[in-house]
Amino acid sequence: MSREHSFDFTVEGAFPGFAFAAGQYATLQMLAQVVEDLGVRAYLGQIAALATDKTALNTAVAILTVKGRHAAEVRRLRGAKGWISGNSRGDLPAFAQAVYDGEDNVQQGTVNVASLASGHRQR
Repeated sequence: MSREHSFDFTVEGAFPGFAFAAGQYATLQMLAQVVEDLGVRAYLGQIAALATDKTALNTAVAILTVKGRHAAEVRRLRGAKGWISGNSRGDLPAFAQAVYDGEDNVQQGTVNVASLASGHRQR
């Protein structure tokens, strides 16, 4: 006896306009991008908290790099650049914006990384 199972990617309508049905591979790719980007931000956000535990820090950094590669590859599969530009969610639905809020931060510790890039001479 076979029973068909389905998963409600709209979370019972909490994400209106975000449907997933058989044959909607593009929608699955969009969802994968949001999940991978969220994972990257979650691990990155905990790096400082793990600084005193070298074993945990090394594990988290290893996972972070894999999550980053996954996120970049999902973006490329969708025909986009492999990185986030500012805090733009691109063509993702509005509910995904919370994942990207804060991505336009250019301050890393005491260094403004945007000033480093602007100070680099191109040849």
